Amino acid sequence: MTWHRIQTMLAFLITALILCALVALNYYQNAILGYVPNFPLFILPFASVGIILVVFFVLWQNNVENERSKDEFITIVTHKFRTPLTGIKWAIEMLHNNITYQQKDEVLSNMENSNQRLMEIVDLMVGFAQFDKSMSYAYEATSLREIVD
Repeated sequence: MTWHRIQTMLAFLITALILCALVALNYYQNAILGYVPNFPLFILPFASVGIILVVFFVLWQNNVENERSKDEFITIVTHKFRTPLTGIKWAIEMLHNNITYQQKDEVLSNMENSNQRLMEIVDLMVGFAQFDKSMSYAYEATSLREIVD
């Protein structure tokens, strides 16, 4: 499960808990008045609506930020892939033409370099995917005096 899914699930769980608390407050408003007799009752519905709007606004902002990050990531990845793929395409087109043996060597070398760049990009992306799973913190006792000194 990705961090984004966990974060979204937690946000919806917290929203559900807040909504349940607001329903309970509105349901038990007479009991609240028994403990706080001067509490103005008209505040509860407005406070409930205000809290709900704020929670949904925060969730909406989180969703917009995630979409923007996703779009930016896709743009960068497609650009990084398109560059070596274009080099390979041009090399293949040149190989279809009548070229000398030396030119074929150069074209094949360019294809090999482009292929190597693609492999590096794929390895980097796999490394990013593994990064979240393998990341952990190493805690150790340290003297604050040594750090300050």
